[in-house]
Amino acid sequence: MSKKILIVEDQKFISSIVSLNLRKIGYDTVVAENGKIGYDLAKSEKPDLILLDIMMPVLNGFETLKLLKSDDNTRKIPVIILSALSQKSHILEAISLGAIDYITKPFNLDIAKLKIAEVFKKLNQSTEIEKHDTFPIFYKNYVVVMNCPNDFISLEYIKKISNSITKFKEEISQVILNLKENKTIDNLNVVFFDNLIAKLNERHIKVSLVVMNSEIESFFKEAHMLSTFEIFTEMSAALPPDIDVSEIENTKKITAEDAKYPLPVLFNSGVPIIKFFVAPTPEQIDLLDNCILELFRYNRKRIIVDFNNTDAVPARLAGVLMKYQTNLVIKNEGKIVLIIKSQNLITQLKEGGFITKFEIYTDLESAMAYINK
Repeated sequence: MSKKILIVEDQKFISSIVSLNLRKIGYDTVVAENGKIGYDLAKSEKPDLILLDIMMPVLNGFETLKLLKSDDNTRKIPVIILSALSQKSHILEAISLGAIDYITKPFNLDIAKLKIAEVFKKLNQSTEIEKHDTFPIFYKNYVVVMNCPNDFISLEYIKKISNSITKFKEEISQVILNLKENKTIDNLNVVFFDNLIAKLNERHIKVSLVVMNSEIESFFKEAHMLSTFEIFTEMSAALPPDIDVSEIENTKKITAEDAKYPLPVLFNSGVPIIKFFVAPTPEQIDLLDNCILELFRYNRKRIIVDFNNTDAVPARLAGVLMKYQTNLVIKNEGKIVLIIKSQNLITQLKEGGFITKFEIYTDLESAMAYINK
């Protein structure tokens, strides 16, 4: 069965061109001329994907996106923003509201098709397949070299790069991101690369980008990025003198599961599950704080914490969970759900008045049913 794409765009010539090109490659399309009609069609047509403009009459794109993500009938439909607004603040607002990608006008139809195909590929991918993603990393003399994929750099891939560098335990003085094979850099990539590089700048880590040609080099230079980095068109020029370019071929692989978060995080239908098998140490409580913050930063606002058969937890851990439960529930309409099998732990939390703040279940199936309401 063909995938159905809803195009919400007030400029008819743009929606017609996009619709025609998507139909040529096998998608079914539905068109709406403003956000109100788009929202209504999303409920009635149940599309597999929505392409959403921002500057529209009746309801603008941000207002429409908020409606889509607050309605149980539409919140799971992936949304890609298609807009002439290209400022970093607009892109970040769209992502924070639940959009999974952002295409700026005027846009390249081939890149738009790639992004759409990437969304459907990801939706069809099982959790088990995602676990075996690998990221090529070379490390020597405090220098890390990371190779990006040669077809398309998705938003999710940049997030994984960020987490893999964070996870890397060795001391780092320089990170080289190898984009030498990549042909499809866009504004969304630039925004998230800027955030990634800014994090590395804060750690006083030098950052270098190796790009395919002067055209992509100009793209980065003209993108008004706030972070500090150097651009090269050859890997040999980016490397310090004590590393030969031939050595880069001998990269080691780390798995996506190792790279993602500072605590064990599994995903079930897109819901992150943080697992504890024994009572957490003080260090692990700090990691939990960082882990939830990282999930929250990437718009993961429904989180399950699984304590299995753990009999007791430190009071500080309860405080960390309560802090984020307040942020998620009151400010962002999210939720943290606990799985606890130990009656002793439930009793401990009841006595501390903590348990009233959370929904608690003894099995994953019940927790998932509640969190997906």
